[in-house]
Amino acid sequence: MLRYILLAALFLPSLSVAQSQFVGKWQTKTNAAGKSTITVDIVVDNSVVGGNLVFLDNHGEFKMSIVKAHASGDVLEFETKGDHGDAWSWRLTLKGTRKGLLHGSIGEMLIDERVKKTR
Repeated sequence: MLRYILLAALFLPSLSVAQSQFVGKWQTKTNAAGKSTITVDIVVDNSVVGGNLVFLDNHGEFKMSIVKAHASGDVLEFETKGDHGDAWSWRLTLKGTRKGLLHGSIGEMLIDERVKKTR
């Protein structure tokens, strides 16, 4: 029993470090109005990755919660649910400590955007 507790104690901190590199606000380039078209705000609470993804277009903001997140190395994969229950698949790949590539898809629609960590 003690062996399992020790193994868990060794494993959990490394999981937390892997997740923590994604924590913060990631934004795409700005539009003509000076606002980011996609913002990903990532948080870790009790070793669970979550947060929100916000689209900004001419019709306003569309906010979706991050669910089913999984970090592996420099890649964070997660899903979001749209207003009509449609599931988006996302992957944030780090390209250094403050830059990354955000890839998203739903059906045949694909999004590939460079992102910067702003906080």
